[in-house]
Amino acid sequence: MSEGLEDPDLRRFYRKFMESEAGHYTLFITLAERYFPKDKVRKRWAEWLQAEIKIMSEIELRGDRIH
Repeated sequence: MSEGLEDPDLRRFYRKFMESEAGHYTLFITLAERYFPKDKVRKRWAEWLQAEIKIMSEIELRGDRIH
């Protein structure tokens, strides 16, 4: 999202937001792999990604929300 913005302040804000979200993703995967086998975690993650793809393909696109 940040890549297409001309406003430098908004560009920085959304870039930091993306980096924060990426940090959450890696933290949750790492924590899950502490308690469950890696292959089980990765399989479940793949299932969630497929569910999200389905949801995103069916949801109305709106400019007033990020996710």
